[in-house]
Amino acid sequence: MTTSLFTAQPVGALDLDPAATAPAATVDAVEPIALDAAAPAALDVATPATFGVEESAALDVATPATFALDDSGPVDATADPATDPTALDTATPMMMAAAVEPVALAATAPTTFAAPVTLAAAALAAPAPGFPAPGAQLSPSTNFISWLTGNFPDNYTLSRFGINGTDVGIIWDNGMVDDPSTPYNEHQLLIAFGDTFGDPNAPGQQWRSNVLLRTSDLVLSDGLSIPNGTVINAADLSTYFGGAPLAYVNFAKQIIDDPNLGPAVTIIPTAGISVPTPGTMFGVTQYINFMAVQQWGNPGYWTTSYSAIAYSQDNGQNWTVAPSTVRLNQWWTGNQNFQQVSYVRPDDGYVYMYGTPNGRQGNAYLARVPEQSMLDLTKYQYWNGSAAAVPGQPGPAGQWVTGNPAAATAIFPIQTITSVGACGALSQSRGAGSTTSEMSVQYNAYLKKYIAMYTDQNNSVVMRTSDLPQGAWSYAKVLMNQQPGGIYAPMMNPWSPSTKGTGSDLYWNLSLFSTYDVMNMRTDLSKVN
Repeated sequence: MTTSLFTAQPVGALDLDPAATAPAATVDAVEPIALDAAAPAALDVATPATFGVEESAALDVATPATFALDDSGPVDATADPATDPTALDTATPMMMAAAVEPVALAATAPTTFAAPVTLAAAALAAPAPGFPAPGAQLSPSTNFISWLTGNFPDNYTLSRFGINGTDVGIIWDNGMVDDPSTPYNEHQLLIAFGDTFGDPNAPGQQWRSNVLLRTSDLVLSDGLSIPNGTVINAADLSTYFGGAPLAYVNFAKQIIDDPNLGPAVTIIPTAGISVPTPGTMFGVTQYINFMAVQQWGNPGYWTTSYSAIAYSQDNGQNWTVAPSTVRLNQWWTGNQNFQQVSYVRPDDGYVYMYGTPNGRQGNAYLARVPEQSMLDLTKYQYWNGSAAAVPGQPGPAGQWVTGNPAAATAIFPIQTITSVGACGALSQSRGAGSTTSEMSVQYNAYLKKYIAMYTDQNNSVVMRTSDLPQGAWSYAKVLMNQQPGGIYAPMMNPWSPSTKGTGSDLYWNLSLFSTYDVMNMRTDLSKVN
């Protein structure tokens, strides 16, 4: 019997002391499974955090939880976890053994309730939330509100959607207008997640590459509330606006299957946008840009085989991958810089696409496309300007080049900091935001600027601003420093008061690796120096 050792952060109140540690907790893992020849190379038991999920790259090696394999024997459920590393710590909420081999959804039998689970019923079996504690102030401007996913208040997504652990949480407005004559709200936020795990005791832990949640919750100050999902009934339009597209009752389905357009161990959404499309089911098309991960590497590194676009015309219920949008990860084409993206749709007829290479080590690049031509790569225009502004002008010099992704140039300036050391010796270091990871970009009405948000080389959440989509972009400002557990993928909520111009609060999703779930966060932009 092989066991998996998870060293987790303490459960309970927020502790900002990076030296704080928690007892090692062990959980009984599945029997080893032979790796498929087409899958990534076998696990290196000497190297932590190399599992086949994106979040292995999110670890801050100085403080967050570590994952390793231990062949010391079976778990001793009677031992004391505080002194014996082979003990089963039943007090620490454990979520998943990431080394299991994913299985097809069709092979996973329903394990949830036969009828929809209410929040009240789900609360009966919910564990106490782990670090950080809801309400924690993580910087002068930023605090943690609540859990969006996981078996925690306010959504209990394990029993209601089969979502025990997930990440990313790209979020966008579905572009619809509510019809007051219907009993349901057509105007929603759509939220797409990456690798998702359900029941830890089920085959393959009910792994899915991706899932989708929906909400019409306008009160962001207490976190997003997700309504119950609905099994689709084509004759009942209300079922297209439930809390999630379901495979069966209380189980969110995988929305984008592997289209077999290149090697992939998982298909992860990186951006979403809606575009008006007259004549379609709801008059709007939803677009998701996803990356096909070929292999996971060391923390902050992974290899994609390509990125592409999937689209839906029924509010995210069903998705079609457009092969014409595939961008192979080939360094000589320029498409390597658009393996992960973020979308912005101003009122100028274009969708702007901010791209980054695979992993978390690159800069950002910019393209745009007429909004009705999202699926036609020949119509994309690439910005080849400098990162610096022209004196006396609002933006940098440059031009849009059609059909040539290799023309795109890096848009974020890198700050170099010079320090004086002992005996007057000079040393240089990179400023905040020097590397770009999973990113979201919006126009912010409160600041009257575009905002780009991501985590940087220090695993801190940073923000840049610009007057124009193409720049010139500011140096990065730190919104919150790295946290124990490993934070990544800050995704801004388009319904934030600051985005709409009704206040200074900016709400966003943030993934925490140690818990492997997504949090609701808030930043007061009036307090950002």
